[in-house]
Order: sequence, then C-alpha cells, then structure tokens
Amino acid sequence: MNRNRSIVLASIVCAALGSTASADWIPGQPIAVIGTTFTLGDPSESFWGTQVSGDFHPIGGQTSYVDPLYGASFPILVSSTLGSPQDLSIVIDFSNYVFLEIGWYEVVFPDLKPNGGILSVDATSGAASTDGVSVTWTGNVQDGFDDVKIFISQVPTPGAISLLGLAGISARRRRAR
Repeated sequence: MNRNRSIVLASIVCAALGSTASADWIPGQPIAVIGTTFTLGDPSESFWGTQVSGDFHPIGGQTSYVDPLYGASFPILVSSTLGSPQDLSIVIDFSNYVFLEIGWYEVVFPDLKPNGGILSVDATSGAASTDGVSVTWTGNVQDGFDDVKIFISQVPTPGAISLLGLAGISARRRRAR
C-alpha cells in the first residue's frame, strides 16, 4: 500500500510540473515583431511590425510588414521555421528595403518565452541578445546584409521532463510485478 501511495504521489507531482510548464513553440503560434528603423544623421526613428499593423507573425509562416514612413514599396519580410520544438529560426529580409538614409535597425520579439526559457540566440549579422524572455536584434547598414537569420534555442520545458519521470515510474512498476 505504501508503494502505491508513492507512485500516486509521484504521478501527481509530475502532472503538476507538466501543467505549469510553458509549451514548446508550435507551427502557427503567433509572435509579435517590433521593428525600429533609425535614420542616419537624424534622431528620428520609424516603426514597423506588430505595433503598427496589428499583425502577429505565425511561426512557420511569412509576414510582410510595411514601414509607414517609407511606404508600401519597401516591405520587410519576416519568415520562420522550427528545427525542433526547442529551436526556432527567424529570417528578416530587408532586400526590398532601400538603405539610402537608414542608419541601423532594431527588431524585438517580445515575450517569446514568458517563463524565461530562452537559452541562447545567435545571428548571421548584427547582434542578437536575450534576457531569457524576449529576443532583440540590432544591425547596422554598413554590415551590408540583405537579410539576417536569427537562431533561438530554448530550455526544454519541465513538462517534457516530467513526462520522462512518469514514464520511468510506470516502467519500474511494470518491472516489479
């Protein structure tokens, strides 16, 4: 009887951990994109992305954003792919954007992992950083890029770990019979 209580208690703990875990990224999950464009020799800035259009980017999809200052003829394309539920790649395509007056860009993906589960970020140009919750990328026009790929990895969720624990308990129970 004591052993059964241990198994029930362990199952409850695993279920509790799993229910409080933040899910892995999934295709179609909406993420916010906040873009800022800074002009050379001018303190002004221009904004594009979710805060301007109201459109969220779906993971695994492609979204076209327009900078209202520079008009619809200069769209910025954002696309993303999942390598696994823990690995996300985001491409920001600036190739249709005219660089004549642009000094540098900043793109923020806020609240990607509200639980603070972002482990690392990297970018093909510019600089990517994270506070564990959001990802920020900055790039300078002189870097000579048309697009940038940002690689984001997150910590596996406690829910996935708890399921492994539950599987271990179940296997042990079957072996003991």
